[in-house]
Amino acid sequence: MKEEIRRAAAATVLKEVRGSYPSSLYSYSTGRHTNMEGGYDYDARAHYSNSYHYGNRTHYTISVNDNTFSGFDYGDSHHFSGTVNDNSITIYDYGEGKYYRYSA
Repeated sequence: MKEEIRRAAAATVLKEVRGSYPSSLYSYSTGRHTNMEGGYDYDARAHYSNSYHYGNRTHYTISVNDNTFSGFDYGDSHHFSGTVNDNSITIYDYGEGKYYRYSA
């Protein structure tokens, strides 16, 4: 799963849990803040929605249940899942076999 898809998925999960997209996300794996305001990923220079990343032209699905979620990235054909704890999102990327953490 590409980093920009993970960011969009994390932002989408936060929107589902909190009711709005975060203004920015910090990626612990890259050590960077990314402005994500208004459904636009400034690092990727692309819009994203609840199921589509316009920069990569990639569909993804996400199902949120309280503070857990699962999804599928159609671009890389891999599942992902994770948890939300306040402003912290952890994503397990099955294709990479790794955990990724973000905070808003």
